[in-house]
Amino acid sequence: MIPSIKYPPLPPRSGFEILDIVAHGNCQQLREHFDQAFWAVQRVSPSWEHLKIAVARGDKPMAQLLVTWGARPAAGDLERLKQEVAGNKYPQCIKLLRQCGLPVSAATIAEAGQEKPPEEEKAEAVKNPENLKAGDVAADGSIYLGHHQDKDWFVTREDATKFNWFVTREDGRNLTMHFNQAAEYAKNLQAHGHHDWVVPDKDILNEMFNNKSAGAFKGTYNESGDRNYGWYWTSTQGQDNPGWPWRQMFRDGNREWTHEFWRLSVRCVRSVPRPRPGTSDTGPR
Repeated sequence: MIPSIKYPPLPPRSGFEILDIVAHGNCQQLREHFDQAFWAVQRVSPSWEHLKIAVARGDKPMAQLLVTWGARPAAGDLERLKQEVAGNKYPQCIKLLRQCGLPVSAATIAEAGQEKPPEEEKAEAVKNPENLKAGDVAADGSIYLGHHQDKDWFVTREDATKFNWFVTREDGRNLTMHFNQAAEYAKNLQAHGHHDWVVPDKDILNEMFNNKSAGAFKGTYNESGDRNYGWYWTSTQGQDNPGWPWRQMFRDGNREWTHEFWRLSVRCVRSVPRPRPGTSDTGPR
C-alpha cells in the first residue's frame, strides 16, 4: 500500500491583513498569504476595496492576483471609482481591469474614451460559451478551452502558484507537487470566483496542449522540457496499475505513465454542462 502524503508544516502566517499587504504593494507577500490560507483550508476573499487600491496605483500583477482570488467590482463601484481618482487616471483604471479579464460594459468603456477590441465585444454581446473559442477570456477571468465530453471547459490563467517550501528548484516559476497533492490542491482551490476545480483527465489535458498557443493561453504553460516543471499531471490512472497516473509534456506533447511520487506541474480546470436548447443558462457559473 502506498503511504499517504504528509504535507510540510505551514510557516507562520503574516500578521499583515490583505489590506496592509496591498497598500504596501508587496505582491509576493500577498501570494504567500493566499497560499498559506489555501493549504490551511482557510477561505480568503479579497474585496473590491483591495482591488481598487491596486488598480488606482496601476499595479497590474497585484490586480491580476486579486482578481484570480475573486476580487470583483459590484454595481456602482466603477462609477464611484471615477469620482475617487483623478480624471486622467480613470481610463487607465478601466484599461487595467479589462487586462485582468474583468468584463466592463460598453457604456463604461465609451465613457473612459476607449475602443473595445472585437473579441471583447463579441464575448460581452454573446455570453453563451457555445459561441466562444479556445483561448477566449471568460467573464470570470478564466480561459475557455472548448466543448468536450458534453461540457464547456474553463482553465485557470496560470499554473499552481509558487510557495517556497514546495518548490523543487529556485528558478521554477510554478509549483510542482505529487499526484495526490495535485488532487488536494485542485479540490481546495479558490480561483476566478469558483471552488469546483479539478485536475484534468488525460483527454482534457491533451486538448490543453493542442490549444496551448491559442489566445490567452499563449505563453502561460511551462514548455521548457524540464523533467519536473515541463510535465503536467492528469487525473487518469490505469485500472490495472494504480499509483501510475498519466502525464504529458508541454514542449512536444509526449504522454506516458509515471509514478505518483514525481513532482510535476499542475493546471486546474472546471466544467459547466452545455445548456440544453431552450434553456436560459449561460456563461461560466
